[in-house]
Amino acid sequence: MSDKEKRLTIGVLVSGILDEFSKYVCKGVMEAARALDVNIVIVPGKYIDRDLKSQTELMYEYQYHTVFSYIKKHNVDAVLATLGSIGCFTTKKRQAQLLEQYQGIPCVLIASKLEGYPHVVFDNRSGIREGMEYLIREKGCTRFGMVGGSEENSDASERRQTFVEVLGEYGIPFEERQFVSGDMSCRCVRECGQLLDDNPDLEAVFCANDEVAMAMYAAMKSRDLQPGRDIYVLGYDDTVVASKANPSLTSIRADSAKLGEEALKMAVDMALGAQSD
Repeated sequence: MSDKEKRLTIGVLVSGILDEFSKYVCKGVMEAARALDVNIVIVPGKYIDRDLKSQTELMYEYQYHTVFSYIKKHNVDAVLATLGSIGCFTTKKRQAQLLEQYQGIPCVLIASKLEGYPHVVFDNRSGIREGMEYLIREKGCTRFGMVGGSEENSDASERRQTFVEVLGEYGIPFEERQFVSGDMSCRCVRECGQLLDDNPDLEAVFCANDEVAMAMYAAMKSRDLQPGRDIYVLGYDDTVVASKANPSLTSIRADSAKLGEEALKMAVDMALGAQSD
């Protein structure tokens, strides 16, 4: 079989297979792969440069990174990378270094941006704007807080920027104590608690994703606060986590599966183009 006739194989780099974002991305990739008749290799390598000193139960997590080195030009035709998730604890420079090992392989980033690489991303601005305007106009909220992520994560950065912009447009002041940065997971309960303690007059909190919102729920419960009654909580992604929360979480709809689907289509086009060169 010639190179042009062989079935393509696409490597998919994710931080894990248990978090909601990665699960939905992989679901979209796999559905598109069936339609396009290509092979998929999912590579769950965890988080690069994560500080594990205070989390002894995770002290060997760094060993997962080894699987990223298994992706080579001779065994895949293209790479998809959820770079913002994998590199949420590190810098853009280190993220770029991770991708350097795939030089010569078509590479598409999912929900993240890095100069020189094609990407598919969420429309963060319109959804956040709509959600916040509802809280401002319909609920009369003027005292907001946000739990976000690292500025090195392009999605997290854009969501914070939009949050601050909307407040400014409505003449609502913003102070740095109204924002805390977490690891974009349900583990950031301490950061959520810090936001609540530093801002006892909060009326609404925007969480960068639904897992962060679950951390906020936990922090509120430990302080005898109830979401929706004492503080409105707005999530992002509208995953199954939102519907199962008690009370149900109001969340901005974002289709991670659609990102995976579109990224795979782009990668397949790039791989076929590379074969024809």
